[in-house]
Amino acid sequence: MKEKLINDNVKAYLVACLVSGIHVEADPHEFMTGLVSHVNELTERTYWATGDEDGVILHDKLDMPILSLIYNGTTLKFMLFETDDYLEMGMNKDAGLMLLNVLGYIKEEGLEHGPECIQKTHDVTTTDTTDTIDDWSL
Repeated sequence: MKEKLINDNVKAYLVACLVSGIHVEADPHEFMTGLVSHVNELTERTYWATGDEDGVILHDKLDMPILSLIYNGTTLKFMLFETDDYLEMGMNKDAGLMLLNVLGYIKEEGLEHGPECIQKTHDVTTTDTTDTIDDWSL
């Protein structure tokens, strides 16, 4: 039996990225213009990108806008454009494929990234090396 390439854990990760955004730190101009170039240079693409550091719109092959991307220097946020019931299934599939290519670009750039909703809110550290792991809560 073949193992599915996109299992439930991968789907959950992708949904978390779409809903909360991707935490990635980079120069906004270089990051977003590089993303546009990356998407437009894909050889077997069925969509294309326009935009700059102020925002990027990903379109399908029929020039329908699918995803809007906004980047503030730490978080890449996604917004799906509204659609009717007839086109919804195709747009959702396109959005998923577009997200995979955005993640591919981030990985190619060697940038640390992950869904914004699972980022650490703070680190608990101690300066005294004699403390045990449980001492911080006291």
